[in-house]
Amino acid sequence: MEHKLKGLIEALDSVPLQVEFKSKVVDKKPDIYVGELTKYLSELDLETYDGVLLLTESPEVTRGIERAFFTGQLEGDNYYLNAESLLEKSCLRLVRNFLYLYRQKEDFLTYQMLCLPVRNFYSQKRVNLFSAINGYSLDKEFSTKLDSALSQLKKTRRPRRANKTTQERYLIDEKKILFSLGKEHHARFETKIAPHKASCRLNGTWRFGFKITAQQHYNAFSETGNFSNEVWKNCHDEKIALKGRSHVNIFANDFIC
Repeated sequence: MEHKLKGLIEALDSVPLQVEFKSKVVDKKPDIYVGELTKYLSELDLETYDGVLLLTESPEVTRGIERAFFTGQLEGDNYYLNAESLLEKSCLRLVRNFLYLYRQKEDFLTYQMLCLPVRNFYSQKRVNLFSAINGYSLDKEFSTKLDSALSQLKKTRRPRRANKTTQERYLIDEKKILFSLGKEHHARFETKIAPHKASCRLNGTWRFGFKITAQQHYNAFSETGNFSNEVWKNCHDEKIALKGRSHVNIFANDFIC
């Protein structure tokens, strides 16, 4: 089956695709399997891949990395009764939808929106976008849902009102914090364990299955001036006080420097 499926996937696109399958069995006990897949993926040499897609039986196994990789969940407890047919259909749909997303992210603004920090960009439109990607990854309406959510989030862009000298446009969240992905590559998020986790690195180098630039961060500003009593959470949920800062450098995985 794997050989057949590999051939079908590689024929999906005019651009030559090289496909490799890996499987991982994890324990069914929640206290064991949460984090087991993260550990497994962190030990693979993923830098050699352009995309990483996951097909799982349970959403629990991707907890903490659900936005790092392009993930589809097999439906129904009895899918194994017709497993070969369902796996073939699900894999082809997952790859097809991923290829659509992959092309969309080539636009810099779209890339900015897809890579926004999950913990600290407070916006229902951002939530809707990420939910559409996670929730419709195996749906034939994926492209429609993605385009609609991107269009809504794009409407939050505008210049910083406090700065009349530039027309640079920012994505603004519901707390009036403005985010712009800098084009400079002069910093990198920390990865030392501890306090960092394997998920910190995975979330800093992958987003919805495609590679992201680990040396690139967002510049975030408060619309009202310096940050006052704001407290943000970093890549492993450590609280960071921002009082007195004029701006914040924050990476896609929420690492703050």
